[in-house]
Amino acid sequence: MDTRKIISRLSLTTGLCVFSMFLIAIFTGVTQEQFEVTQPIENYTKGLIAGENALRLTFSIDIVFICVFTATFVFLTQYLKTNDRVRNVVADIALGAMLICSFLDFHEDLHILTMLRNATHNLPIEQSEISMQMLFSAIKFCASYLSLFLLSFILPRNTFAEKILRYFLMFFFVPIGGLVYAAPENLQLLFGLIRFIFMAFGFFLLAYNFSKDDTK
Repeated sequence: MDTRKIISRLSLTTGLCVFSMFLIAIFTGVTQEQFEVTQPIENYTKGLIAGENALRLTFSIDIVFICVFTATFVFLTQYLKTNDRVRNVVADIALGAMLICSFLDFHEDLHILTMLRNATHNLPIEQSEISMQMLFSAIKFCASYLSLFLLSFILPRNTFAEKILRYFLMFFFVPIGGLVYAAPENLQLLFGLIRFIFMAFGFFLLAYNFSKDDTK
């Protein structure tokens, strides 16, 4: 089994999924992130109904994305293990955090789709559902931040491209991700867009790095 090729191809596919969802957002003006924040029930319900087709397409891609990025990190963390006990513990914790992210991402997609069905069938949506979705979505992303930050310590750093990915994850991705929630509300959309671009860039760069010969 050529693990590097598997990681490269999975990562490339993951990046293409992110890019596809980005294009849907650009051309339709509808993103799933719109439904990951609290807002009045009436606005939330109207938004679900108005964006139904775009949301269904986005979630179809996102479910594939979740499966592929989870597989990417399963292969990646196992590949990065060595005889160093500490390094292996870091890899395991990083994988565990990413699995939490994956589970919460599945929950998010299916929960919002459930609320979409309620909205289109004139069934009530509770304010508590919307608030809890914001909380679970935030935890989902924070789990991924933890995973990626830990991985930055054990990723290869022999080539220039590998160093870019490593320091990008170590110093930039987590602060930008935190600002999506902690920045003033009028700036959160901007930081969310930057995070989206960073995600695609990171997966494409990982795919490129692992398409090369082993430099461990």
